[in-house]
Amino acid sequence: AELDLAAGRKARRSAAFAAAVQHFRQGIAVLPEGSWSSHYPLTFALHRDCMEREHFAGDPDAAAAPFE
Repeated sequence: AELDLAAGRKARRSAAFAAAVQHFRQGIAVLPEGSWSSHYPLTFALHRDCMEREHFAGDPDAAAAPFE
């Protein structure tokens, strides 16, 4: 998950929003259950960065989905 966060941020800096979203989603997928308690900073960063990039990649519905 940490590598996916780093790769997503690198893609984000290159304005490769779709690639960044893929990396952030992969990182979220491999987080262990209970990661909000055990790995809060990593979990928060992956979700925040993923939502931001989903919005900028043209998918605001996906970015808003966790809030519904």
